[in-house]
Amino acid sequence: MCSRWLSLPLALLVLVLPARAADKPVLRAGAAAVDITPTVLPSPLGNGWTKQSIGKVHDPLWARALVLDDGVTKLAMVVVDSTMVPREIYDGAKRLAEKATGIPAAHMLMSATHNHSAPATAELGLNKPDEHYPQLLREKLAAAVIEAHRRLEPAKVGVAAVDVTDEVFCRRWIVREGKLPPDPFGRTTDRVKMNPGPLGDDLVRPAGPVDPQLSIVAASALDGRPIALFATYSLHYVGGVPAGMFSADYFAEFAGQVKQRLHGDERFTAAMANGTSGDINNQDYRKAPVKGAKRPEPMQRIREVASKLADRAVEAYRGMTLGANVKLAVVERTLTVKHRLPSAEDVARATRMIGPLNDETVNKVINIPGVYAYETLKMAESTFPKTAELKLQAFRIGDAAIATIPNEVFAQTGLNIRAASPFKPTFTVGLANGYHGYLPTPEQHALGGYETWRCRWSPLEVEASTKIEAALADMLRSLQKR
Repeated sequence: MCSRWLSLPLALLVLVLPARAADKPVLRAGAAAVDITPTVLPSPLGNGWTKQSIGKVHDPLWARALVLDDGVTKLAMVVVDSTMVPREIYDGAKRLAEKATGIPAAHMLMSATHNHSAPATAELGLNKPDEHYPQLLREKLAAAVIEAHRRLEPAKVGVAAVDVTDEVFCRRWIVREGKLPPDPFGRTTDRVKMNPGPLGDDLVRPAGPVDPQLSIVAASALDGRPIALFATYSLHYVGGVPAGMFSADYFAEFAGQVKQRLHGDERFTAAMANGTSGDINNQDYRKAPVKGAKRPEPMQRIREVASKLADRAVEAYRGMTLGANVKLAVVERTLTVKHRLPSAEDVARATRMIGPLNDETVNKVINIPGVYAYETLKMAESTFPKTAELKLQAFRIGDAAIATIPNEVFAQTGLNIRAASPFKPTFTVGLANGYHGYLPTPEQHALGGYETWRCRWSPLEVEASTKIEAALADMLRSLQKR
């Protein structure tokens, strides 16, 4: 009998043998951080309407990447210490990374932290990037993905969400009628002031809600060594950076404190992405300033906020169940929305204020109405598009999902996306895969205020947020079938 079995063809023996455990897909994770600090100084500042060059670095800027692979689907998430990054830089970086790793560009999420102390990457107002930085940033973003992919190893992954309520406040306040000056276009219809300061009885109430959710995706090696902790929080930024210096703000401080608390080695990477914080900061205008209170030292509030969030993130990580059976999936779509283009009357008014666009026009832009007149003329140029192509993404990580939007998204939109999502928890990441300015809801557009004033950092149609919410709700539902 033995000889008869031995005479069977080898191929048949292979067919009847049970599948080995090693043939099952293995969940893997890898993370990396790449320095994106400009190498040529001074470099133009990316925040502000007028030209300002920065010649010193307080702390480095980073691109922090996490790559996940469930054996079927690979995805990458990159958090960039930048005020904003235009889509063409992201798309170029993704093409480089896709060529090197095989990860589809559509499976890469890249988002800016929106620190206000980073180099310019695109023209906004009178600000323009230098000739060096965009190309450096493109290459460094790709390098972060490539290095994280190179570090892939068997892993466990988990998600968590906790509320941290005492560092997020609506920065837009409804003010009593007749108490606001005209907007830059000469209109007197605004009911809202951004960052109003102590206006006493003139302040009525915050104009919108906040989103206090601190969202976490974490990965560890099979022996328990932490690989990565990627968080999202809907806080615009903290500020308090020394004047005239580049800094990653609280986003990098959070990453460093998490690494310290978890005793992460050189392979560990933590990151903090920006959520839906277009109308949010951490200043509580309900409280009157304390008379004689000492002004915080530079970086003090950055360290305090980062410490609080790092404590909560690490606590959530230590209570999290990480598993090796985590399904990944991605949906990416492009949504076309209209721009709010200036009328002939708008153009005529702007031309009367600063003259036609030419090299001398910039010298006439000496105040806020002048900036918006300049923006009106730039948006009236024939080269300015009538529509915007918004890249939207929905990522599935086990039972959780991440929805991404290329805007400074208001908190209400983030809350609406989460309420409509079939995944619990659902995270939102703003300033992702491009930049198309502020995204007020239609209700906030009706109230007016800085974030609604038409310009290249607030260009989209009034109904844009509603259309984005509907598209992402459909995308999140489709992830259930994947």
